[in-house]
Amino acid sequence: MRMWKTVVVGCEIEDRDCRRGPCRLSWLTSVAVVALLISTNNCFAQDNSFGSARKSGTDQNGFSQAFESRFNAGQTQNEVHEPWKFEARLHLEKGTSEGYLVLQVDLEEGHYIYSVSAEGSPAPTKISVAANPSVQTRGVFAPNVSAEVTQDDPVFHRRIEKHKGQVQFFVPCQLDANIDFQAAGMPVIEFNGQVCSSDGVCIPISGHKITAKFAGFFERKNQSASQTAQPTPNGEKQISLGR
Repeated sequence: MRMWKTVVVGCEIEDRDCRRGPCRLSWLTSVAVVALLISTNNCFAQDNSFGSARKSGTDQNGFSQAFESRFNAGQTQNEVHEPWKFEARLHLEKGTSEGYLVLQVDLEEGHYIYSVSAEGSPAPTKISVAANPSVQTRGVFAPNVSAEVTQDDPVFHRRIEKHKGQVQFFVPCQLDANIDFQAAGMPVIEFNGQVCSSDGVCIPISGHKITAKFAGFFERKNQSASQTAQPTPNGEKQISLGR
């Protein structure tokens, strides 16, 4: 502002001895300079406020807060609710390395999975044990409860078998008694199928792996405790699970 006044005063002094045309031009030039300075000062002020706004985490328009809010919202949306729960367990007969691998599936109300029977749906559930030379299975996984059967499904026009609520799938297994499964890792069960809702929406689950947890030893009811506590006839020792 001090520079602007200097130009004006100089112009007024010059006006006494000079023609008005050049002086008037000089005055207009001064006005233009003042406008430029005012505009520049406003820009500096806005830039300073933006700098302080970045320190406080938001600008005058709330852009930073809005961006942060949308970013956090995006993270929350990625957390999809799953209407199912898987749990894998290993049960062994006392005194042996034989037992059962179990996959328990808990489904929320209004949801179901198809049975493991090939005749039970066009896309049956498939449950298997991940390849492991120390784990051998006999047969296939079988459910502990019967599936709900629809002889002529209105959608597929064929027999459909569904499991709802809680269902456990069992398969007999034998483990290598010389392996320390605490160090080598427990058997892993793999689930392939889909969880469907009553409104017709299905969520595919492909290659989902669940590591089994040791659930303890059991004794066969048709044998005495003394018999089952002894090693098996082939000399296998009780398996090391690092309990």
